[in-house]
Amino acid sequence: KLVGEDFFEAAAGIFIADHPPRAACLDLYGAELPPFLERFEPAQRLAYLPEVARLEWAYQEALVAAEAAVFPREAFMALPEEAHPRLCFAFAPSVRYVCSAYPVTALWDANRRAEADGATVDLSAGGEQVLMDRAAGGVRLRALGAGEGAMVEAILAGQSLAAVLATVEAVDAACNPVAFLYELIESGRIDRFRRD
Repeated sequence: KLVGEDFFEAAAGIFIADHPPRAACLDLYGAELPPFLERFEPAQRLAYLPEVARLEWAYQEALVAAEAAVFPREAFMALPEEAHPRLCFAFAPSVRYVCSAYPVTALWDANRRAEADGATVDLSAGGEQVLMDRAAGGVRLRALGAGEGAMVEAILAGQSLAAVLATVEAVDAACNPVAFLYELIESGRIDRFRRD
């Protein structure tokens, strides 16, 4: 719907010829599509297209990722408070983070629903930061504010809790990182931790 059947078939044919599958599992095929679209000359006027492809690939990865572990609450609760700043948290296997300069979820959503024919999306609406993971019933998406996005990036970078909190404070003093951390744990998006 974003580009029409002719454009899609032509682009897909070139992509497949340049990037043939390396494994028999098609669930793992397509990671190279977003950078391919960035270089694909006919898509240059559609700067948002690689971003939507990144969102779709993240969705696919979340869908087929390994199961999450159960967060070790008892071990976490048994830690003395002075140990908390040095803890490093990790996301469950299905968690994916997408940061885009475009309203990619609006583009994606408007073009995947049958009733969205003729829907328009304001490309000047600004970018989005999105966290997604597999949950009961499929993949769920969680829009992030600036501080939450900075927190996700810091956790993905392996920063300690003290560093994560400092990063969030520098980006968005209004963000409540402790509440967001609790949400990430309770939702199963964070499934483990280690001491730095």
